Amino acid sequence: MKSCQHRRRLSPLALAALLALGATGLNAAPRTYVGGGPTSFWDVVANWTGGILPGAADDAILGAFNTQVGTSFTINSFVGTGALTVSAGSLSFAAASSIGALNLTGGTLAGTGNLQVAGASTWTSGTMTGSGTTTINGALAISDGGLKDITAGRTVNFNGTTTWTNASDGAGRLRTGSSTTLNNNGTWLDQNAFNNQISPDLGGPSTFVNAG
Repeated sequence: MKSCQHRRRLSPLALAALLALGATGLNAAPRTYVGGGPTSFWDVVANWTGGILPGAADDAILGAFNTQVGTSFTINSFVGTGALTVSAGSLSFAAASSIGALNLTGGTLAGTGNLQVAGASTWTSGTMTGSGTTTINGALAISDGGLKDITAGRTVNFNGTTTWTNASDGAGRLRTGSSTTLNNNGTWLDQNAFNNQISPDLGGPSTFVNAG
């Protein structure tokens, strides 16, 4: 007795949908920030289209919103014209990114991606690390007593006016190491004695080029 096998044919529309899902289901996707009133944190799912946080292969589209990273994220890239604050945790990105302003108040900005910062920014505490380059084209105010570390081969280009107003007793010093490079292509204003500690604990040495 022969067994009968019934085969069901997919309609052309269903077949196309299935193929599209297989091709793109796990690929990178843009994740668009839609704002969340007073809660500008990245880890609030309601702040993103579809309630999906950006992941390792995703590009974060921030628009003109001011946003804040207070936990840890690993993404492909980010782009926006507002201000990004990194206050805790880490933001690691792999590809070219851009933002209107950067406020580094704690945590870590990391990765192999290059970052272009257009406008006025601040750095009071926190770390830049990874083999990418951070280019600050606007004014940068470096202040407060928190340590500021640049490690793991990071290059930082200071293209605007950088104002150093840290206490002269060593608090808030800038620590560099691990073959990092600092390029001053703009104007550097020392309101207090500039304190750059090349730290063996961070894997030094580093290079400081003053072309301004």
